[in-house]
Amino acid sequence: MPEPGSWLVPDPPRELPGRRGVKIVLRAAHVLAAAGLLGACLFEVPQPLGAPWFHATLLTGTLLLLLDLHESAAFLLQVRGLVVILKLL
Repeated sequence: MPEPGSWLVPDPPRELPGRRGVKIVLRAAHVLAAAGLLGACLFEVPQPLGAPWFHATLLTGTLLLLLDLHESAAFLLQVRGLVVILKLL
């Protein structure tokens, strides 16, 4: 019988074929979307034109978070997980 909580923090962490490539593409898209959002804020673009950058940033960030959580929830207790939590606050 598996230990309680082992589904949150499996040993070894879960594998996903192609994870590295997916994370590279998602991270690049996230940086691009965040840059577009920053530009929209700095140049005071009207909300209807800036909203897609916000949604793209939110979507790519959420997908990156879900990929990390799929591997193991232990990353939330590491520095990178704490930084994600701080960014969300």
